[in-house]
Amino acid sequence: HEEYKCVMSYQRVLLIKPGYKGSYYGAFHPPVGLGYIAEALAHHNIEYDVMDMNLRHPLKHLLKKVMDFRPNLIGITMMSFMYRNTYRIIRQMKEICPGGKIVVGGAHASTYREQLLEAVPEIDYVITLEGEETIRELCSGSNPADIKGLAHRVENRGVYNGDRRFIRDLDCVPFPRYKKFELSKYIFHDIDIASSRGCPHQCIFCSVKVVSGRQLRIRSPRNVVDEIEYWYRRGYRKFNFVDDNFTFYYGRVFEICDEIERRGLKGLKITNANGIRADRADRELLKRMRSVGFYYI
Repeated sequence: HEEYKCVMSYQRVLLIKPGYKGSYYGAFHPPVGLGYIAEALAHHNIEYDVMDMNLRHPLKHLLKKVMDFRPNLIGITMMSFMYRNTYRIIRQMKEICPGGKIVVGGAHASTYREQLLEAVPEIDYVITLEGEETIRELCSGSNPADIKGLAHRVENRGVYNGDRRFIRDLDCVPFPRYKKFELSKYIFHDIDIASSRGCPHQCIFCSVKVVSGRQLRIRSPRNVVDEIEYWYRRGYRKFNFVDDNFTFYYGRVFEICDEIERRGLKGLKITNANGIRADRADRELLKRMRSVGFYYI
């Protein structure tokens, strides 16, 4: 690997969520996926900053942030929705910061992988599926050709290194604290919680099998309620579970409710905005959920 002797590590990372003007993907909640990436960087002492363009930040604010922070890696999460607008943002960032590398993650990246590198020459790397370990390896200066879950460019051709093995023990993954996020600017004073990843079903309307896989992995009830309590002690009472299949393990939902009750976390208002499957719920379960603060599905 002679050509990788001078591979640089990335110790200044700017994380970006592009704006989705006119849609409900706006400034309602801090983005949980980007929150996990930020926490992974902080956990490994990598300096980072964040800009969520949905918080009334036009492109000129972003470009100023790039100039001021001077990142050597820019990470942008994106959906396929309004993808051309995100491509334009990427091109303009590359213009003013040609020495900075750009890595793309999120649902669009997990779907198109190495094709993105060929479609948008300004993109240097693509991270698929779970990004916490992949971005850590990239920032540490590992040979890009050896990093699973990463697409990179070889002689102007996009190459994907293959899927990274999913994280089995989600309790070991630090949950988001959103320390560099502008929490006070979000419309709703609530926190999204991902208590599991993946889903074994193949509903035709859902992209979860592409984005986070069909292997359902869960956090323990204690770990989930640790996150709720962390925000509860900071004045938050509203929470939204963003799991694709929150009630898949019927008994675990009762254990989460028991743990909430045991810790005396009262006055909660909890939603399942992503919905739950009808074959994984009954009156007894819904009644128990309601008793600790669940009120909307």
